[in-house]
Amino acid sequence: MTSLVAWAVATMVSFAVQGFNNPVIVTIFPYEGSITFVSVAQDGSTQIVGELPADYRLWQYQTYSADQRHLESPDSIALSPDGQFAAVSTSRGEDFMLDVFRTNGTLHFSIGTETPVLAEWRPDGSGFAFVTNYAAYNGDADLGVMYLDATARQVRQLIPRSRVTLPYDLVWSSSDELSLIAREESGSALLSVSFDGVVTALLELTWNGGPGTFGSICEREWSPNMQVWYVVVGCIGSPESIVLEELYRVTPDGTAQRVLTAPEAYRAPDVFQARHNIAGVEIAGDEVYVLLQEWMFVPDTEVAPTWHILRMRGESWEEVVSLPSVAGNNDAFSYTHAATSPNGRYMAVGRYRYLVDPTIANALLVVDLMTGDIVRTIDLLAVASFSDALLWFSDDAFLYGVNYYGQGYPMMSNFLLVAAMDAQLSGEIVVPLNDPVWLP
Repeated sequence: MTSLVAWAVATMVSFAVQGFNNPVIVTIFPYEGSITFVSVAQDGSTQIVGELPADYRLWQYQTYSADQRHLESPDSIALSPDGQFAAVSTSRGEDFMLDVFRTNGTLHFSIGTETPVLAEWRPDGSGFAFVTNYAAYNGDADLGVMYLDATARQVRQLIPRSRVTLPYDLVWSSSDELSLIAREESGSALLSVSFDGVVTALLELTWNGGPGTFGSICEREWSPNMQVWYVVVGCIGSPESIVLEELYRVTPDGTAQRVLTAPEAYRAPDVFQARHNIAGVEIAGDEVYVLLQEWMFVPDTEVAPTWHILRMRGESWEEVVSLPSVAGNNDAFSYTHAATSPNGRYMAVGRYRYLVDPTIANALLVVDLMTGDIVRTIDLLAVASFSDALLWFSDDAFLYGVNYYGQGYPMMSNFLLVAAMDAQLSGEIVVPLNDPVWLP
């Protein structure tokens, strides 16, 4: 066993995992040295699994030269669900490669390709979907969605380039069905593609005017029990000062039903600013939860922002808990990055401040979804906020990332291990707060 403290200077960290696993495989990008795979257990223990070759370097962070293999971002590495393999996309000049490594560091195989991005492993770990041709981001070409069979070492097309423009956010709802969001000039769409390449438009949105009319898909969550998608739309509103997000329930055949929307008062002509912000959707068995912010401002009248965790009951919603909203000193709390425990009993929620106030610490709250009680409040440094990493190891412990500012570095992250029910941290701080790391 070892500790991540060994990478104490200028270290970036990323992890990928599906489901609830112990340990979690973490990818470390040291400023000097090889990209390393490390397993982290819920008791705080760590162990080196393997390393990539020394010439694989993360662009703009690790020391890098033209003769080395260049990784565009930490997302250039995608770990398989069981943590045994890593898909790694790299370039050297105009030479693009897609490598599949075992996480012990041995090369499984390589293929040439057109700068693959957005790789997403199939749930059974037999292969992964990926998007090709990075030039499309500059308007030079369309993107295609491909599938690489890691056993047969063969690549085949799932969606031709003529079918979609700028696909992103690939998610497998099963080993036979892939969904993705496609951004078009007229709006965006949620698409489903079967393993044999049949594409179905599940939800199509257009960019057109008026408050409450949106063309942007913010988030989606798949319910395996109910076999439906819950989709948040409305990240971009018109005007931009009025953002009214809505929640849709979408079936695999493309039937969409709006199940949560802002009150009509938010769309009144005299509303100057408004937020109906669905900051998170969590599925726990047959239960659907949302983390919701409500706030409206009209001339001479301001309604203070409120935050709630709501639970769906039939076709209506009930409040589980109203979260503290006023931070004091003309400041207010905001919440993000909710995640539920495997048994659906607890939800961990990150809290931060609208304004910088060194007397108000950020915190992470743990809510008992059965009683509505806040059973844990974990205060952090005043200069900290949360990354979007929040993963439950089990019903008792979870891993989360903390961003902080200092020492001339940009926003960085650190891992902490926390027990949901214990009064103290369940394990050591895996990376001390004064050691900058990064987690996407």
